[in-house]
Amino acid sequence: SAAGYFYLKDDAVIKRRLEHAISVNHELDLQTLTPFNWNRVYIFQAYTTNEIIQKRTGLDWNEGGPVNDGQQLLIFVDDNAFAGSLILTTSPPGFDFLNGSDFKSFSTSEAIFTISK
Repeated sequence: SAAGYFYLKDDAVIKRRLEHAISVNHELDLQTLTPFNWNRVYIFQAYTTNEIIQKRTGLDWNEGGPVNDGQQLLIFVDDNAFAGSLILTTSPPGFDFLNGSDFKSFSTSEAIFTISK
C-alpha cells in the first residue's frame, strides 16, 4: 500500500515553491513543486463528487474535493497508485490549472504550464 502524502489544505512547502516559481519563471513545472514521485496528476474543480473522482482516477477515493469556490484538488498518482493530493486556491499566490475546465489530467512531462502575468 502506498502511504504517500496527503494534504488537506495548502501545503506550506508546495505553496512556497509555487509562489517562487510564479515570481521568477515564465514556466511552472508541477513536478518540481512536489516532494514525492508521481507520473500523472488529476485536477478537479470545487464541488466535484467522490464518484466522479473515482471514475476519472480509478482510485478508491472517499476524501471529497474542495468545497469552496476558487479551490482545485490535485491528485497525484504513481503507477496507478495514490501518491499524494493537494487542495490549492486559484487566487494569488495560486495558479489556475483548469482555466475554465471542470477536469484535466497531465503526465509529468505534460504538467508544465506557461505563466502569463
